[in-house]
Amino acid sequence: MLQKKYLILGTGEVGMCLAQELLRSETNSTVHIHTLTEKSMRNKLLQLTSNMHLQNRIGGSYGDIYLTKKYLNTQIDLSNIDIKDIDYLYSDRENWYEDSLIYELIKTIKPNYIIDTVTLAVKFVHNFIYDLYNNKVDQILINKILFCNPITTLNTFVQSMRHAIRDFDVLGYIKVSSSGLGGMGFNCPYTHGSTNRFKLSPSMELKIASLGIMHQLLWNLSDSELAKISLVIPKALIGWDKPFKLSTDKDVFFQFKKNEDQKTIIKDKLLNFSISCIPCGDSTHYSIQEYIVASSVGQFESISKEEVVAAIIDNIHGGDKYNVLSSINSSAISSSYQAFSKREEVISEARKIENNSKNPSLVTGNFGPYISKLIAEVYIIVCALSSNKKVLDYFSLINCSELCHNYLETYPMLRDQILAANLAIETKIGSWFLCENYSYYETVDLKDENILLWTEFLKTEMLEKKTKSFALNNVGKIVSKYLVKNGFSRLK
Repeated sequence: MLQKKYLILGTGEVGMCLAQELLRSETNSTVHIHTLTEKSMRNKLLQLTSNMHLQNRIGGSYGDIYLTKKYLNTQIDLSNIDIKDIDYLYSDRENWYEDSLIYELIKTIKPNYIIDTVTLAVKFVHNFIYDLYNNKVDQILINKILFCNPITTLNTFVQSMRHAIRDFDVLGYIKVSSSGLGGMGFNCPYTHGSTNRFKLSPSMELKIASLGIMHQLLWNLSDSELAKISLVIPKALIGWDKPFKLSTDKDVFFQFKKNEDQKTIIKDKLLNFSISCIPCGDSTHYSIQEYIVASSVGQFESISKEEVVAAIIDNIHGGDKYNVLSSINSSAISSSYQAFSKREEVISEARKIENNSKNPSLVTGNFGPYISKLIAEVYIIVCALSSNKKVLDYFSLINCSELCHNYLETYPMLRDQILAANLAIETKIGSWFLCENYSYYETVDLKDENILLWTEFLKTEMLEKKTKSFALNNVGKIVSKYLVKNGFSRLK
């Protein structure tokens, strides 16, 4: 029997319940848990080893999954953020994802399935933008805003994971998320400790925004990967864990107080009491009466962690009943034959305008510099070689770069159109650009090496179509086939 490997991110109620179920019900499996802190990892591993099948294995690691790999099995202090960590989130460089903690973790564990139970409300707990609004500006705050920006942080995380899923043959990723307001929508009066009463609290704003970003990213991830991507959303209060006594004479009491001023006052006043608490929801706890209110009919109500785990396991086994992404996809409007027919009418009408202007309609730059570069290169190469009848013999590559250069000299309007899209043009003879010391997005490469790559691709297309020439109005179709061949295509 092949060994199954599970990587569980986060060990709150659901993460722990899932790990226990997998270790109890499966054989010859490895369950690797990843927690935020070393203390939590050690405690959770101790709990799990007491009730597991002898043929199963268990492992653990810790660290913030949204950071770089240097924080694997290390903790971070937000008041002392390394500028390199900010660069990691914002810089655009090749193979950047290899520096991510999640990529390194998947590379090390090589799991079949990743189950992500990390609560975004714990990661994005403080809305630093409000500190900026309240004029508490210093470099530390600026760094925190940059570092804890959910848009960039979650985008970096999901794209890093995408590369890891591809590189290490992950079969599935399941995200256990939240509706944000427990199924109550904006009727929700619960503020996660904030004093706001008339609009969403800063922490709730951040929580909902983070969830929306994550869900949209995962939907797009599901459209770009063959691995199964699932989104499980409990629409009620997930509760409960074992009740415990919380006392002001223990440091743990203050870990759950988000207001620093409140912590100081309680300590200064030497308030002394203990309270029975029920752990549930977003990795926090509530008094008995708070729990009764929130879990009552018409409020959050509740769902057991075992029910959530059952939905996760259903997804692992190929089910889609509890996969929100599957429901979204089934409701989305897909491409149609009718639209394709109208597309031809629109193109035909645009061609009439193109013919009257005596300048080809190639690029605006509005689909990005890379697409503009590809279209320009194909068009110029085909035009230059066709004008010298070399399109019939792609092995005759002598002076091709010169031919392209001469073609652009002959048709300055074409050249200007390309430059206006913020592209530079480079041939073996020379180059064109708008001005010196200007930042160009891409360069239209008409040197011999790149021309050879294109002509080999074009030759293959010609052989498949059994033709000896190309219609210039099909350049867009050639580029689309090139994109498909290089992995830039729809999967569904």
